[in-house]
Amino acid sequence: MARKKINFRGKEISAFLQNARRLSFEEQVLLGAHVTTAFSCFLPWVSYDPLYGPSNYQNAFSGATWLIGTLIFLASMAVMALFVDRLLDKHVLRKLLPEDPLLKGGSIFSIILLICAWSVIINIGQGYAGVELRFGLALCLISQVSALVSLWLRNKSEKKSEAEEFFQLPIAKKSRQSAKTHHK
Repeated sequence: MARKKINFRGKEISAFLQNARRLSFEEQVLLGAHVTTAFSCFLPWVSYDPLYGPSNYQNAFSGATWLIGTLIFLASMAVMALFVDRLLDKHVLRKLLPEDPLLKGGSIFSIILLICAWSVIINIGQGYAGVELRFGLALCLISQVSALVSLWLRNKSEKKSEAEEFFQLPIAKKSRQSAKTHHK
């Protein structure tokens, strides 16, 4: 089976931008939250101040939380790959993986891992003179909570539109059709 090579030409770029504009607000927040999470994995998560010597800064990929940080980064990259697949109209990942469980699972999994990383950092920090949580860990946690809230709002709006379609009166449909026929 031959693999398709992705060539970015004017047509693909314009389709990408059109699909990006079609994303709902909740989906834009969700994508932004996972981009922010992936970026903040490279920011400092914690600083340890030993009794003697300079401070030690660690990000998601260093120190005792390297495995947790790597899993959080990979979960965010998986969600971003799902969005990129949809924006490029390739639908390769959509055929392989269901979208909603991956989005919800990725956010919940990341929040649980971030809380675990926080507890590991606090427990390890007891052996140092000072420990400070840094911006990267807080930004990851805030962005994943906002992703979870946007997923909840997206699910709520989908259920609302389904209910409105279900309870739409057949009279309203007939009146629309009759208005079209009267003008002729």
